[in-house]
Amino acid sequence: MKKILFIFILFLVGCGSKSSTTPETVVGLSTPAGADLISDNSSSSANLGALNYYAAFNDAGTDYTKDTARSYLYVDKASDAMEIVDIILCIINKTAQSQIPNDKYLAVLNSNSCGNSNSNTPFIVNMTMETTRASNSQPQNSKIMYTYGDSSIRIDSVVNKEPTTTNPYGELTVSFSDATTTNDGTYEDGSLKISQNGANTNLEFIYQQDSRINGNTDWGSTPYDDEYYYDYLDSYISSDGSVGAKVGYVDIIDASKKLTYKLNWNATHIAQYDYDTNDALTASSCKSRTSFSEQVTNYNLYDTDGERIDITTSVYGFYTDSSNVTQRAYISKRYGWFSGGETGSSRPTTITTRDGTQLSISYDSGDSGNYDSDNDGTFATITGVTLSDPIRFNSGTIAANNVVYNDSTSSSTPYNYQWLSFTGNYFYGGPWVTVNGKYIRKLNIKDGTQITDNLGVNYILKQMSIQKTPLAVASSNCSTLTANAVDNESNITSSDLLLIKMCIKLCINENLNPLPKREKSHMCIKCVLRKPTTYAF
Repeated sequence: MKKILFIFILFLVGCGSKSSTTPETVVGLSTPAGADLISDNSSSSANLGALNYYAAFNDAGTDYTKDTARSYLYVDKASDAMEIVDIILCIINKTAQSQIPNDKYLAVLNSNSCGNSNSNTPFIVNMTMETTRASNSQPQNSKIMYTYGDSSIRIDSVVNKEPTTTNPYGELTVSFSDATTTNDGTYEDGSLKISQNGANTNLEFIYQQDSRINGNTDWGSTPYDDEYYYDYLDSYISSDGSVGAKVGYVDIIDASKKLTYKLNWNATHIAQYDYDTNDALTASSCKSRTSFSEQVTNYNLYDTDGERIDITTSVYGFYTDSSNVTQRAYISKRYGWFSGGETGSSRPTTITTRDGTQLSISYDSGDSGNYDSDNDGTFATITGVTLSDPIRFNSGTIAANNVVYNDSTSSSTPYNYQWLSFTGNYFYGGPWVTVNGKYIRKLNIKDGTQITDNLGVNYILKQMSIQKTPLAVASSNCSTLTANAVDNESNITSSDLLLIKMCIKLCINENLNPLPKREKSHMCIKCVLRKPTTYAF
């Protein structure tokens, strides 16, 4: 199936009163398609390697030839917050609100187009839209209910200025809140503001995540609570892509626990300063904006004629149990998992996927457990879906000239692989190593490499997702890119933490704010965003 961007617009309300005068034709304001905190300043992507020989798979017009890899820049923790910003802006951009400035309608899109997904199967979500713009001199407002399965997110945006060549993000504010009525264990809320100062851009973002399950916290090793925290980003970006940012992670229960990262960059280099929970500098580094290490994070699989391999190895969805509680289910050809613990005849016969599709399931009568216990090759069958086993490559050798190593392994070393597999949207099993304290993929396999599965069938690999990480360089290259300059930049506040501490204190005080969890969570975000007029929010 060809990868598509699918947007369908259904008007829900489109009627207005008649007037004897010709009204102003109100047009919508466009929005940025995404955002990068630090852009890729290399003249071209480094060549990860492609085998240069003629074969049927790379003929013009084949899936192999037409599919292109997506590369993205990763700058440690600074990139995590920007990934969310990028997705939010992408979603808003795909709603068609710039073409429909005043109406109510349903937008349906393939969410794989926003994010790093390489799935060839569209993941369809519904967006119930309401857009308003009073005149061409007024901001454009939108209310979005982004729905997938039994989960939903409310997104409100106000667009003040469209993107331009000199200000590629325009001016806008976005607030979002998890509107899911069932408790799936994770809540997310946040807000984004992008404003202009001449030719410069101030991008500010705060994000709350609550993924506690049954009240459990502090599963991670970081000082802050990895299940219940604020993530904030405050950046100031000049027209040439330079200046700096501050990124922080703050424990919501105990705001004294946090990690902070300060970044200062120019057109050629990035300086990063890492601070622990006591605000002590723990590490500093200087990195290049023109030279990168590159890790292939995913591959597509093709037959020898260049046709993309499109298989479904599992489905994930929701069902209602006997107590009328929403539960989750994962079903593959040989195995099933049900969050309600059902077995035998109590297993659900219908599930609903995140895009709202209902699927009917039948189970092999010979399987007593939730797996293929009788070894006949089938645990479950889903009407309208052909479940396949993953394509497995248990062992074999890829010649040395078909791989590029990311560690000190000699380039003349062949890659003896074990337990590789392809599930239709992900290629699993590649080795990892630690280099300079970073856990990275040991090698990249070159485009056009042939690999043979356990059944003797030949396939072709092609890189689909590439993570580019700036290379460390001598600290002298960053001598003018100081942490103090970030603190002294008037457009990057130094009071985020104090404000967050104040709001957390209010939010967790039951006497001052005796609200249910969801309402309290949203008020915390509103509190953090209710900043003094001297601050850009």
